[in-house]
Amino acid sequence: MISYSVIGKNGRKLSCQWQEYPRAYLNTSMPNFPNHFVVTGPNTGIGHTSAIFVIVFQLIYIMHCIHEIIGNKALAIEPSEIAESEYTTMIHREMSKTVLSYEQCTSWYQNAQGKVIAMFPGFTFTFLRMCKAFKPHHHIIKR
Repeated sequence: MISYSVIGKNGRKLSCQWQEYPRAYLNTSMPNFPNHFVVTGPNTGIGHTSAIFVIVFQLIYIMHCIHEIIGNKALAIEPSEIAESEYTTMIHREMSKTVLSYEQCTSWYQNAQGKVIAMFPGFTFTFLRMCKAFKPHHHIIKR
C-alpha cells in the first residue's frame, strides 16, 4: 500500500505492522506511528461519490489531532491499539454485509486472503460523522 519504508516507535516498520493486512484508525492513523497520517489509506475507497470527500474528512480528523497537540502542548499523538482494533473490527464486520465480501466475488478490493482492504463499507456522511467526532480517549498523547 505504501511503497516507501515507514519506521515508527522502537524501530517498528509499518510493513511489519501491516503484514496481515493494512488497517488504520479512521483509515488514517496507526498505533506505534505517532504524528503519521495516511490520506487515502486502507478502506478509504468509495464507490458512490468522489474520493475528494473522503480526503477532506480525513483532513478534518488530522486537524483535530493537530489541535489536540497544540492545545495540550504535546509532542505526539497516535491512536491506541485498542481504538484501532475496535475500529478495524467494525469496518470488517460492516464489510461482511456487502457483496464485496462474498466468496465468489474476487476483486482488487481484496487482499490475497480475501479481506476487503480498499473500500469503506458505508456512506460518506457516516465517515464524516466519525471524523468530526474526535475522541481524545482513543488516542495516546505524549507530552
